[in-house]
Amino acid sequence: MNSREKAWHENNKPRETIHDRMKSMTFVDPWSEKGMQESEEFAKKYGRAWWVYVGVPVNQKKYLDSWIMQFNIKENDENA
Repeated sequence: MNSREKAWHENNKPRETIHDRMKSMTFVDPWSEKGMQESEEFAKKYGRAWWVYVGVPVNQKKYLDSWIMQFNIKENDENA
């Protein structure tokens, strides 16, 4: 067996289903004190870039070089 076939066999072992994985997840209420604290820590680390995902146009140059702009897709570039 070559390395590609070995990798395929390794990847096709039985995996957990989404339902099994969800049982081990812990969720925090986003409006609880702990949820708000986690949100603030995330915002301090990564910033608040909600406007990229809701389609707000960016006219200020200070945002154009930020890391989040790599995910901003202009309408005329979608089919490129």
